[in-house]
Amino acid sequence: MPMVCDATPARGPWRRIDTRDGVVVSTRAVPGQNLPEFRGVAVVEGTLFDLLGIVMDVKRHCEWRAKCHSARLVRKINDFERMIYTRIDAPWPVNDRDVVLRGKAMVHVKRRIVVSSFHAVRVASVPDVSGVVRMPRLQGSYRFEELDKARVRVTYQVYSDPGGMLPAWLAARSARQLPYKTLTGLRKRVKQTRGTYDWMKKQYDPAFGGVIPTAYRLDPPTTPPTPATPPTGG
Repeated sequence: MPMVCDATPARGPWRRIDTRDGVVVSTRAVPGQNLPEFRGVAVVEGTLFDLLGIVMDVKRHCEWRAKCHSARLVRKINDFERMIYTRIDAPWPVNDRDVVLRGKAMVHVKRRIVVSSFHAVRVASVPDVSGVVRMPRLQGSYRFEELDKARVRVTYQVYSDPGGMLPAWLAARSARQLPYKTLTGLRKRVKQTRGTYDWMKKQYDPAFGGVIPTAYRLDPPTTPPTPATPPTGG
């Protein structure tokens, strides 16, 4: 049984710190932490389920996510929920960080929005790694909002307590670079994987005749109930 280890301290107001290549990066202070919560917003050419497919394809995370040293699936619950292990590169002499995350995607069918949220958990089957600091807290989300049939507004937001000692210069650089590099990496990844996740559209996107399981809808269905949970294949 995983143990949830994230908490949500009160936050301050958002402050924009960078705008490049159509990516807007903002931060806000978290009391008692030297690493602020960060948020990146960008428009990506693609569809909701192109993006969700990329986020759920854990073994390929390091092909687009910033500072990704490694990523692997710990447990697949179904096509909308899973637990993953990820290790984050840190510059010498700072130790790398790692974390086990439980992720869940929810869909607002009528508004054409997908929210893929994640939070840190402790799992006995994933022991600490020597020389790597296990992050005590991390929570965040990818929010995908369809603008039209070919464009999606992506909001990537993360709060974390990296554990151990983290230099102020690294905290500031991470808050600026991580959302920018992750979102520009996601843009490139969508172009590289055209058609790869069409199975997800066909199975789950109502615009292509798919059905979202009731348990993963943010809005109540107006038709007879769909299965509570999705199959584990795909």
